[in-house]
Amino acid sequence: MRNLKHCITIIFLLAAALHSAAQDPYAKSFNISRHNFVDTIKIEIWKGAIIIPAEINGSTKNLMFDTGAEKGFWVAEKEEWMTPIDSIIIVDSNKKSQKIPLYKFPPIKIGNTTIENYTMVRSETFNNYVCGKIDGALGFNLAAKGLSIKFDTKDSLMVVTDRKGFFAKEEKKHTALKYYKDTKPDVLIQFPYGKYQMLFDSGYIGGWIDLSQYWLDKRSSNNTKIKEAIDKTTVRVDTTIKSQASLLGLVQDTIIAKTLHIPEFGIGDAKFEDLWLSTGTRSMLVGSCVLKYASLIINAQKQHLVFLPHNENSGVVIGNEDFDDFHIYPTYGDSIGALKVTVREGSKEYMKGIRTGDYMISADGIPISDYCTYRLLKNKGKIKKIIFRTPDGEDKEIEWEE
Repeated sequence: MRNLKHCITIIFLLAAALHSAAQDPYAKSFNISRHNFVDTIKIEIWKGAIIIPAEINGSTKNLMFDTGAEKGFWVAEKEEWMTPIDSIIIVDSNKKSQKIPLYKFPPIKIGNTTIENYTMVRSETFNNYVCGKIDGALGFNLAAKGLSIKFDTKDSLMVVTDRKGFFAKEEKKHTALKYYKDTKPDVLIQFPYGKYQMLFDSGYIGGWIDLSQYWLDKRSSNNTKIKEAIDKTTVRVDTTIKSQASLLGLVQDTIIAKTLHIPEFGIGDAKFEDLWLSTGTRSMLVGSCVLKYASLIINAQKQHLVFLPHNENSGVVIGNEDFDDFHIYPTYGDSIGALKVTVREGSKEYMKGIRTGDYMISADGIPISDYCTYRLLKNKGKIKKIIFRTPDGEDKEIEWEE
């Protein structure tokens, strides 16, 4: 089995599982400039997320493909050509709802194909996490419109077509997962506790699995075998502060959750081992980390997903036992500091003296003014010392080598 450095980031970067509270008349109203075509486009894979270069109004923009959003959304600065055409009520992945403007975009050119009259909502919040890496996202309405897509995440290529059966030869060798909504792909995923219907959300950047305690309790309440399987894989039960970002902002919940150690699970033909996860979530979804190790075909005509493992002869050992011990999130204008933390009791960060509610002030002497500053320092190399400040104003220097 092949091992890896786990994909979970310090804060879950959860792009919006975005949908309208009512039927959106604009969701499929866009046009595609070509018919009976096949196009191959060079893309970028970032923490498993799919980044597509697109030309909008004469300049290149980076658009993520988000299977968890039924429509597009924009996170970069507002452009002069953006004029609202309507307003809609949306519900994001944190179940927050809000009435926000809807924008019709200029023609979006991707490869040799142009998408016309595409609509997007806009979020100012999410850019605090992606730090300019993406400008916006295209939703799953591309597949709902009839486009089948292969994301070759091994060679960083996207093949898009409207031809029926174009990927049939590749699909024939692999398990097809039927999805149950044309706006977002819910599929059945095999766990030790049986099969669960889960959203495959490529916009859940840097995430593996969200498995809800509510659904586990519901499935195990009248099933002794499932309850025994859950108990067997339970490592701890505690009170968890769950911080989760999505299109409309940050939500924190204090909840009773279990930490599970799942020996193995499968997503189609992609097999994984040694997964640790917290059930302190309201979601049932699979995140973008899967696409670091498997390509994906979305068959729009047959409404199924096919995962193509990069290494078909072995699975992937995740080994992410410290996945949810320490989270960082922006405070949005707090006078004490720009970043705040949540820490699980007993974790290595807790043992160093960091506590939930502390603020991150500086790293190796450099002031931390926002999340993107911290991420830039972290990407440059190992951080040796971080100064944290308590809500009472007491500073503490923490040795930080990871």
